[in-house]
Amino acid sequence: MKKIISSCVLIMPTNFKRNLILTVIASMAMLSSYAATISSVPGGGNWNSTTTWVGGVIPLATDNAVIAGNVTVTAAAVCTNLTINAGQTLTLQGGQSITLSGNWVNNGTFNPPCCGGSSTVTMKGAGTSIGGSAAINYFNTLVIDPGAGNTVSFANSSVVIRNGGILQLQTGVLYVGPANSFTMSENQSASITVVNGNFANANDGTGSHTDADAGTINAFQASGANLTVNSTTGNIAQIYNINSTNDANWKLAITTAGSVRINGTVTIVGTQSNGWQVSGNPPIWGAASTLYLNKNGQQYNQGLEWNANAGTIGVTPGYINNITLVNM
Repeated sequence: MKKIISSCVLIMPTNFKRNLILTVIASMAMLSSYAATISSVPGGGNWNSTTTWVGGVIPLATDNAVIAGNVTVTAAAVCTNLTINAGQTLTLQGGQSITLSGNWVNNGTFNPPCCGGSSTVTMKGAGTSIGGSAAINYFNTLVIDPGAGNTVSFANSSVVIRNGGILQLQTGVLYVGPANSFTMSENQSASITVVNGNFANANDGTGSHTDADAGTINAFQASGANLTVNSTTGNIAQIYNINSTNDANWKLAITTAGSVRINGTVTIVGTQSNGWQVSGNPPIWGAASTLYLNKNGQQYNQGLEWNANAGTIGVTPGYINNITLVNM
């Protein structure tokens, strides 16, 4: 008796196979578009070494990077969000850079070179922030570049631009916040460069920050040092409060005429503050501005901060709104 063996072959129509392949490819592309979170191994290492990261994958610009073991940046690094875990250190060597499109969260230690603007952190993400639980976020050059009309915010008062460092407002808006302050230099000169960005102000037209920023710059300067404000495109740097408690004679150096508008208070309370002065060009004083000077029992020497006796408040450089001379 002959055995009859039947076989069944599933034949898929050509269109069905093509659609199935396209569906698989689209699914893979969708999965790859999500940012991965990549952590450093407990032993840490060089950012650009595969052995430094779990899974052997160096973070890309679309990935979140977590510093879970000490890491050193020796070449340009990129990521979306950057988190430094408590007890861990991220070291940025001189001449190198980190570029983020997300948030900076420092719960540990960030260690750039001690002096000069030789290393750069660039914040390019819209609506992002700089914060974390670390007491201090030191930066050499900090570039704010989220694009026109977009905002980067300080989440707390931990930001310090190191000696000889630069805060560069490339594009967008830096929102310090009325409860926050940041420090320009520890005891040497430092500078603020306004390109196409600015501090949040009544004219920036961005979301909830159309009011005054009201944040404070702590200018802890040494004698003979400068806090220099540069405007490379003719934009007016909208500065709110400047506070200096350091006992030193120092200068607010304004490089371009009409390039700085002070909208809040300037408080100079060091015992040598009679020697404080504006150099280069006078500022524009806003309608809510006041200069507080500790004259320390001495005669006040009128300088560029008040070199116009007539004009329009908020328009005429050197035409001061309010000045208070006190012995502090």
